[in-house]
Amino acid sequence: MRAPTHLAVLSSFLSLATCHLAGAAIRSVPSSYPTIQAAIAASNPGDTVRVSPKPGGAPYAENVVVNKANLTLQGLFNPTLDGTTLSFSVPGFPDTLFGNDAVTIVASGVSVSGFTIQNYNYPTNNGLFTPAAGVHVSQQVASDIRNNTLRNNGTGVFVEGLFSFEVVQTYAIEYNTISGNHNYGAWLRGVDGTATINANTVTGNGETGIVLDAVNGARVKYNTVSGNGSGFVEFLGPTAAGILVSGGGTISGNPNARLSKINNNSVGGNAGAGIYVSNSDSQQILSNGVLGNSLGIGLESCFGVVVSSNLVAQNQHEGILLQLFTSQCTLQQNIVTGNQGCGISVAQFFMEFFGFPDCVGNSLSRNLSMANSVLDAEDTSGSTAATVQNAWFLNIVGTSNPAGLGP
Repeated sequence: MRAPTHLAVLSSFLSLATCHLAGAAIRSVPSSYPTIQAAIAASNPGDTVRVSPKPGGAPYAENVVVNKANLTLQGLFNPTLDGTTLSFSVPGFPDTLFGNDAVTIVASGVSVSGFTIQNYNYPTNNGLFTPAAGVHVSQQVASDIRNNTLRNNGTGVFVEGLFSFEVVQTYAIEYNTISGNHNYGAWLRGVDGTATINANTVTGNGETGIVLDAVNGARVKYNTVSGNGSGFVEFLGPTAAGILVSGGGTISGNPNARLSKINNNSVGGNAGAGIYVSNSDSQQILSNGVLGNSLGIGLESCFGVVVSSNLVAQNQHEGILLQLFTSQCTLQQNIVTGNQGCGISVAQFFMEFFGFPDCVGNSLSRNLSMANSVLDAEDTSGSTAATVQNAWFLNIVGTSNPAGLGP
């Protein structure tokens, strides 16, 4: 007599599944709805809004707000959202035009894919003058941004996390082309969880390609990050970078912070640093190619950061720079060559001006630093290799100050 019971349960399950699938509608723009926002307004959570190009190829001039959970916003044949005609003036600011984000996500589980989003290049009138974004994820638990072209906006993608240690947030920014945005390519702020930034091409953005600001648990991997930024000032940090990490790890106040990992990226030709990490701990910088930037890799006021197995070459200043109270960090198995400044520099700013070293307790092992223009290695925390206050061992270096920082 059990078989009918099992069949009844299976039948009920299939019935529920069929009802669920039937409830997930596909809403087509422009064939069924004239605008993207109209289709979203008609949608239920879990629906798909499928957007095709307009007849004649005209762009969609909209500020889209996605307020339905688990909604899929999908472009077919690369429709364009264009903000050129959407700017407006605000009393009291006669010389400034303002505007809003192209796509603002205010519900969790939303996916955006297949669009060109361009020309939302103005400040928002939110009191902070935050640059308008191609896609702005506003304090949600999860969203996916995939296979889009985001260009000439204030910022390409802005993910505004919850700043919560209690909630795991999951974001994926993958396979996008993010170029020519006025400020940042991709900017994540206050995210604690698993943010994957994978296989994007991030080029020619005005300040920084990828910014992790008080972010924990990020995976930044297999991206091409090139031609971003405006410059670098030694001892003051970069005015821009290819990839910039700030305030990550337990330093953010979360004792259980998940480490972030930056690995297997191609980072080249950025006017500031290639990869710069400041005021952070327990981050990992692994197996990246960092070539032809102003500075290669920089650590400022960091603790416990691992820099391993990177190729750092042909940068205009130092290859790898540690400065301003960076301690207990590990540099190992990096190849550092052809840089116009020092290959590996453990800078002692306070030694120079106040007579005591500030970058101490770091471990540098099994690195190869050769054929750099100024020196291949420098650490002035002591007057001889035997008295420096960082551990140098099994490195292959050419010239060094003090002498003997090699094996």
